[in-house]
Amino acid sequence: MKIEIEDYVDVDYNILKEMIFGLYHEDSNTFEEDVMTETKIKSTVNRSKTNPEQIKIKVFKIEKIVVGYAILTFFWSNEYSGLVVVLDELYIHSEYRSKGISTHFINQLSQNKDYKIIDLEVFKENTKALQLYKRLGFEIIDRHFMKKIL
Repeated sequence: MKIEIEDYVDVDYNILKEMIFGLYHEDSNTFEEDVMTETKIKSTVNRSKTNPEQIKIKVFKIEKIVVGYAILTFFWSNEYSGLVVVLDELYIHSEYRSKGISTHFINQLSQNKDYKIIDLEVFKENTKALQLYKRLGFEIIDRHFMKKIL
């Protein structure tokens, strides 16, 4: 099985949208329609086109079929003296999970010498994802993740 990782193109929009909604439905028992909307998806897609140094959307293909996606964002860290890549979203269609796609992608991402660190967030209940990330060398940090919605 050959895994291809490609930059998002508009022809993949409908499957990307379907998978993004799939991620939000799976990650939350209390999914509400306003948490993720098509307007937000279009905004993310447009931002990736106008600011590729800030955000990238990758799609994963097997035999030319889109089976997953990742959204990456980037920022400079004084602490790590380099570029931080945030794995904002990673989703693999259910029938393609446990086939090494996420591992392949993260290993490829880890080899990029431009990045100093990869950050990601996982729901505590998502034990399969936690096991995967731990196996790939991620560690749970002892800090509080905080946000202020503006």
